[in-house]
Amino acid sequence: MNKIIEIVNQYKNDLVIVGVGRQTDLALPLILYGKDAYKDVNAFYLMGGAFLVPGNVTPEAEANFYADPIAADSVLEKEKNIYLFPLTSVA
Repeated sequence: MNKIIEIVNQYKNDLVIVGVGRQTDLALPLILYGKDAYKDVNAFYLMGGAFLVPGNVTPEAEANFYADPIAADSVLEKEKNIYLFPLTSVA
């Protein structure tokens, strides 16, 4: 976890985090270092959720958020400038 904080500190205000899997790895620094762990991150792009389409794990759930809903909730609740990319229908 220290490496994540090192990177955030090294690239202050010039860092965008892209989360394409479970949010566990992004939630851990919030638990260990508090809500200011990512205060110098510009934005978060997260792949997760299913809106108006069936999920890929259950009819309602998408895998990244389903596997660790507590972590997903923690990141979505505590961070700012989040851009969420859910499952979408492909026509």
